Amino acid sequence: MSNLDDLCAQLTQNPNDERKELRQLLLKYANIFSWQGSRLGRTNIVKHKIDTGETRPIWQPPKSIPPPWRGDVNHLVEEMLRDEVIKPSESSWAPPIASVKENDSKLQLCIDCGKLNASRNRRIGNTCPTWRGVTERNLSRSLRCRSGGEGVNVTKAED
Repeated sequence: MSNLDDLCAQLTQNPNDERKELRQLLLKYANIFSWQGSRLGRTNIVKHKIDTGETRPIWQPPKSIPPPWRGDVNHLVEEMLRDEVIKPSESSWAPPIASVKENDSKLQLCIDCGKLNASRNRRIGNTCPTWRGVTERNLSRSLRCRSGGEGVNVTKAED
């Protein structure tokens, strides 16, 4: 698993014990990662519910996509549709996508959920400090979310 070895090398400074221990841990849970070219999984153990209380659906206009990025954005959307990461929706809730270039110049699509998050009745704790505590390096450079949250089904309003 060269991807795994590369990842371990990036995450640990110590080439011996730490890297070996990290590799064993990642191998133990390798089935939860989506390696390049592999399909994403989906769980049926839980369903995510976004409690918006009495808030009416919020529609926001699309964000502007720079003309040079439009082809890449269309390609990413087509890829996510093909891989069933996203699906067409007729929901009244319509947060816009934002296109962002990462440090490695790779285009990433994000959903702007600011207004949705402001309408929720309950906040979910921030998990970032936990991830940052795993190593002294910034994990986001090495562990990139292929597409966030798509592996958990969301309940419909009537559920």
